[in-house]
Amino acid sequence: MAVGNRSRYNGHPPFMATDRNGVAKTTLLTRVPLNLTAGNHFEHTVAVNQSMEYLASRYYGDSELWWRIADANALVFPLDIANGERLAVPSAATVGSIMRIRGV
Repeated sequence: MAVGNRSRYNGHPPFMATDRNGVAKTTLLTRVPLNLTAGNHFEHTVAVNQSMEYLASRYYGDSELWWRIADANALVFPLDIANGERLAVPSAATVGSIMRIRGV
């Protein structure tokens, strides 16, 4: 399983996890939802034709970091954001941590 140089998972080795049927599978680390509080993010009101990639380029200087915004908001298809929707945009200090957790 190849992980690109710019992936949030780059540098983190895969590990074996057992699925609900007891079958061991190779997987990657799981991202834990961000705990957004006052001061570690701001809200952006989406304007016509703005995408998460555009917002990432605007706020982080890199459109490939769109997943930072996606992780901070409700689970929706990233291309389905609408004009007038308010999105949380995390500060650079609140994003990027990856932790191993056990599923229930």
